[in-house]
Amino acid sequence: MIGFIAKIIAALNANSRPGEIAAGFACGVLLALMPAGNLFWPVLFLLFFLLKLHVGTMILTLIVFKLWIGVADPLIDSLGLWILQQPALESFFIRAANTPVLPLLEFNNALVTGGLVSGLVLWIPLFLLGRYLVRTYRSGVREKIASSKLVRFFEKTPILRKLAIAVRKAGDVYKGLSA
Repeated sequence: MIGFIAKIIAALNANSRPGEIAAGFACGVLLALMPAGNLFWPVLFLLFFLLKLHVGTMILTLIVFKLWIGVADPLIDSLGLWILQQPALESFFIRAANTPVLPLLEFNNALVTGGLVSGLVLWIPLFLLGRYLVRTYRSGVREKIASSKLVRFFEKTPILRKLAIAVRKAGDVYKGLSA
């Protein structure tokens, strides 16, 4: 797990485009908002592997948000139920339910529909927030963190020494590439 986190920190420090990291963050949140027991989830998960985004960031975001998404489930369920009950969409949902493959997507599940819609609505703001945070981190926060007393303390801990070395190497690589 430490090696995985080191790769994420290395990506923040490396020459990865901020947009790729931000897209991984936004896609991870979208996947976290949806329950995984339907065909929609693995299709989206595999589709995201074909796009140019930082997969490590997506997976880490997915794991972190999946742990806490239960808090938002009532809101997601309410949104999905509201969408499913819209009279204008009733004929669409009936036709889709009578096709051979679409019922496997479980779009008639309020959590699936609510999670998909909320994830799509939040995708652009999360992408923009992620790009801003990566650029802010790279523009000066990185150096402040690297020279802090907390990082020096962690460098003395044998387990976290590997993480600190990876972060330092990634910062050196980034500086070499951007020069």
